[in-house]
Amino acid sequence: MIIEMTVEQMKEIVENYRCIAEDITFEFDKQGLTITAVDASHVCMLSSNYSNFIQYEVEEDTKLGFELNTLKQLLVGSKKTNVVMEWDGQGPVSFVINGMTRKVLPFDNRHPPSLPVLDYSVELTLNTIWFENAMKHARDVATLVRLEVIQSRRDEYSSPDYQLKVSAKDANDNGLEMFHDIEGVDNYPHQTYSLTYLKPMSKRIRMSLGKGDNNTLTLSFGTGRPTQIDFSSAFGDYNYFLAPRMEPDY
Repeated sequence: MIIEMTVEQMKEIVENYRCIAEDITFEFDKQGLTITAVDASHVCMLSSNYSNFIQYEVEEDTKLGFELNTLKQLLVGSKKTNVVMEWDGQGPVSFVINGMTRKVLPFDNRHPPSLPVLDYSVELTLNTIWFENAMKHARDVATLVRLEVIQSRRDEYSSPDYQLKVSAKDANDNGLEMFHDIEGVDNYPHQTYSLTYLKPMSKRIRMSLGKGDNNTLTLSFGTGRPTQIDFSSAFGDYNYFLAPRMEPDY
């Protein structure tokens, strides 16, 4: 097995998964690489697929597990170069970076979780910078954030406007509200989620997609359901899931 990718792609993988986990399992097949991991509390899950590589030679389906801190250390000081992974089916995996070869013994006894199949009330397209700012400001106020679809009218004769309302409130009623215009909504779900997970992932989403002002993500949620956030970088497609929290009294 020989896999070659840019350092930037490997760094994206490592940093995105370090938000939720301490180790990951690479699942290689003829179509590409799949990674799925959950956090220690089984509150959130991140799954991704990658098919664009500089070199990709895989003869049979292969699962290789690594500690994320080990992979992060391999990449220290590496910029604008490539990473070559080589494995002959047993023993350590060779990582060749900048002419240096590091050997890392993988673990292969982990079984990645299956992706949930969920039916959501709404599916919204949001600007990634707006979403990151909303989660950041909400975390300044509280540890939980409420997502809610609301309807409003400019006057009694106008068509209704729809918005995603993001709100947070602490024990002293200090609060925050932010709004994002949305379209194509026919119901009004609401649900609360932990900012301990959402805030760092919102930053990683924005960093993965780059500095463009027009980058978007897809947010799906429903009352009493997990939220799902889908986004695509230059390297792969991601699906992030976060379990709901008990609704506070707003």
